[in-house]
This record gives sequence, C-alpha cells and structure tokens, in this order.
Amino acid sequence: MEMRFYGCAKFYEKFSQINKTDQAIFEAEKEVKEGAQLIPLYVAMNKLNEKYHG
Repeated sequence: MEMRFYGCAKFYEKFSQINKTDQAIFEAEKEVKEGAQLIPLYVAMNKLNEKYHG
C-alpha cells in the first residue's frame, strides 16, 4: 500500500509541474498578444544576473 501512495505522489508532482509550465506558457502568450516586447534570452539573462548578482 505504501508503494502505491508513493507512486501517486510522484505522479501528482509531475502533473503539477506540467500544469505550472502550461500556465507560464499561456501567460507569456497572453502578454505577447497584449503587446509585450520580446527580448533575446541572453539580454534577459544579463538583466537577471545584474539584478541578483550585482
């Protein structure tokens, strides 16, 4: 019985992560449709590195 619960917990964890990814994609697509400006990944990473690591 314990093994069965562990399997369900792992399945739920994986499903939850997929759902978070889908939600992030949905929100990004919505922002683009509303006129958000896209920037290259390296620019975004540089900005985040400056913000959090000085």
